[in-house]
Amino acid sequence: MNFLITGTGNGLGKALARHLAEDGHVVFGISRRRSPEIALTNYQHFYCDIVNQGEVEAVAAQIHDHIDVLINNAGIPGHGRQIHELNNSEVQNLLNVNLFGCINTCRAFLDHINLGNYKRIINISSRFGSMSFNQRPEIAPLRMPYSYRIAKAAMNMFSVCLGNELKEQGITVNVIHPGQFIGGCGRFEPSEDPTFIARRIIEFALDEDTRSFTKLTEIGKEVFDW
Repeated sequence: MNFLITGTGNGLGKALARHLAEDGHVVFGISRRRSPEIALTNYQHFYCDIVNQGEVEAVAAQIHDHIDVLINNAGIPGHGRQIHELNNSEVQNLLNVNLFGCINTCRAFLDHINLGNYKRIINISSRFGSMSFNQRPEIAPLRMPYSYRIAKAAMNMFSVCLGNELKEQGITVNVIHPGQFIGGCGRFEPSEDPTFIARRIIEFALDEDTRSFTKLTEIGKEVFDW
């Protein structure tokens, strides 16, 4: 299969790209890092800032093959944990990367996905983008960054809208909470290695039985209410 993954410069995105390429899949990686760290012939690296719509469209124009699975992995963390620490520029910055970057990629590569046989989009979100999760008694007191939760909640809504639109075209949109791992944007007591998480996401992506209406899922553990 042909995969397109954003944020392949490090962490989970890099682990996803490496595992998929080692398994024989064709992988197109997008990152703000100019030099790829994956030296495999079936991995092609593109330097791109997904916040810039023009740059994303330029990469799409360079890829002349279909895309079976798009994984929107790129994201950044926030900082302000209380209202007096929060500033508008931080919220805008996280919306730019975690939401608009995802929108830019989905829009630019929709034709590529329609040309594929598998037709799947997987957006890497967070349980902290779920309003119901944030209101759980054991979670509400935690001071996770406002901007991160806001941006991921917005990404979740975009994913639902996109899933509703594209299902008639046979395209599935899934939203994944990857779990707690070292290097994760929304980490709170990280407990797992990103390579393990990557393997779990790949198994999910290749499993036809996981196709469903758009839901926020932690693989093998829980489906979160929005």
